[in-house]
Amino acid sequence: LMLRDYLWLKHKMAHVPRFLRSVVLSPFGYVIALIARTIPSTFRGEHKFTARITTVGDEAYYVDPRRGDWAIHRPRGTVLYEGDAGILSFGSVPFYGGGVQLFPFAGLARSGMAHLRLAKINPVVGALRMPSIWQGRFRDPSKVFDFLFSEVIIELNRKVPVQHSGELEAEVQRLRIRVHPD
Repeated sequence: LMLRDYLWLKHKMAHVPRFLRSVVLSPFGYVIALIARTIPSTFRGEHKFTARITTVGDEAYYVDPRRGDWAIHRPRGTVLYEGDAGILSFGSVPFYGGGVQLFPFAGLARSGMAHLRLAKINPVVGALRMPSIWQGRFRDPSKVFDFLFSEVIIELNRKVPVQHSGELEAEVQRLRIRVHPD
């Protein structure tokens, strides 16, 4: 959401004086977008969506948060998750960027698999628990759900932004993700 809000702010700055635009088009612009749009919309619950994630690949596993190294096989066609969420992300390496270990179980996955993580935590809880989230140690089996997968279909109740490699790619309501082996 923050990237989308930053792009909105950047668009709004097209016709303002150059010196002001240069401030907004710097990393400080992300802070402005976060404070002006992302945080208020999050507190209004606008970040929430309903997701249904179904495995359609050969391999999928639920990662037990009590251990973190225990993966429970889920057969093809299994609904891995159905319910509310505030963030859904996936990666094939543990680190998101800037040292953030958003996908701590990606190292368990074989080639051709990725770590899918979704969460339904309150933004205040997220802010307070940021050090443990940053280090990949945050666990709450009722709020954070981790899966390893080779191919899934994600269906959402509304369009949400999709970000890839730091760029906003599209807003989608349905997405099929297939991980190719190295």
